[in-house]
Amino acid sequence: MTKITVYKTKDGDIFAFRAKGHVLDEETDGCIYCAAVSAITQTACIGLEDVAKAKPEIKISEADLFVKIPQKKAEDIQCRTIFQTLVLGLQSFDEANPGKIQIFEEVQ
Repeated sequence: MTKITVYKTKDGDIFAFRAKGHVLDEETDGCIYCAAVSAITQTACIGLEDVAKAKPEIKISEADLFVKIPQKKAEDIQCRTIFQTLVLGLQSFDEANPGKIQIFEEVQ
């Protein structure tokens, strides 16, 4: 199962997220589900870099993606929109594919 944690400021603005783990599925070996989650999260990274110019810190390792922008930049309307779209995309994926991912929020 892939666990996605969305990190928010005390004001509710998202400033980071982590997607960790693989989706395990005997029929497809989970590849199609992991690819979908990767597409959603990587699109957010591209938006933060190229559209919002937020200069995100991106750390990638085996089955682990961590993305963080400066908390002050999280107030920017473009960053808010990109992060909200990320969450909506992940929620939509979860509704269509129950039990493949879990989404958590953490306030820091």
